[in-house]
Amino acid sequence: MELVVKGNVLEEVKVTNEFKNFSIPSGIEELKEGALFRISNDIENLFIPKSVKKIPTSALFGEVSCFESLKTITVEDGNEFYKSEGNCLIDLKTNTVILGSENAVIPNWVEKIGVYAFRTKWNLKEVTIPKSVKEIDCQAFANCANLNSVVIESENTYLNDMAFIGCTKIKQMTIPKNSDYEFIQGCLIQKSTNTLLMINEIGVIPSSVTTLDTFSVIRHFADVVIPETVTNFKGKTILIFGNKVIGKKDSAIINYAKENDIDYIEN
Repeated sequence: MELVVKGNVLEEVKVTNEFKNFSIPSGIEELKEGALFRISNDIENLFIPKSVKKIPTSALFGEVSCFESLKTITVEDGNEFYKSEGNCLIDLKTNTVILGSENAVIPNWVEKIGVYAFRTKWNLKEVTIPKSVKEIDCQAFANCANLNSVVIESENTYLNDMAFIGCTKIKQMTIPKNSDYEFIQGCLIQKSTNTLLMINEIGVIPSSVTTLDTFSVIRHFADVVIPETVTNFKGKTILIFGNKVIGKKDSAIINYAKENDIDYIEN
């Protein structure tokens, strides 16, 4: 393995050879943008020394590399800026999980799940978001392909756009009644805006939905019926693999499908 280090900054890991264990060298204080791009998909065990003071999100994640195989995260005792608990890497300045593993148990004092924190954790099957969490950031759990059970304990937890996009295997999502969100008919919906945030592989969109959020409709296995009530689309909303959207002739969804080269069926 070859590391590019300048001063106290880890700039890049150039050669990996599918290493499963990686320890940031003692004395490193900062990770540069893209520092771990090349190794992240192979690493199962990550060690961070007490010397590390700065880990930008851009150091951990790339377009493809997302620590998909990560099982354990260890921060050396004495680090004043970061902590590992429940196989989560936590920024102590903001009490934010910035990286999670497939074995993660989110601590009940964490206040935020950061952007991309659990993105593409293929083996993550269930997760509980404790009451302390105020916000789940953009794409925090995106494309967790085998995530099937989610418990959100607080009615006040805010979900950013695309927090659970691509989580098409979710069968059960437990959310407090007074929350602004509900999981119904395989769909995650923001009630105050009647917006669909995510649909599972067999979900049926309720007629209460009027807006489709960005990439809220991702389907691999079945066509999806879009009710006539849907008239608003936030950018690119639909990603269909070998299937079609179904809607009424001349409805907003059919017009949207025609304009965006999406396969459709008029009924």
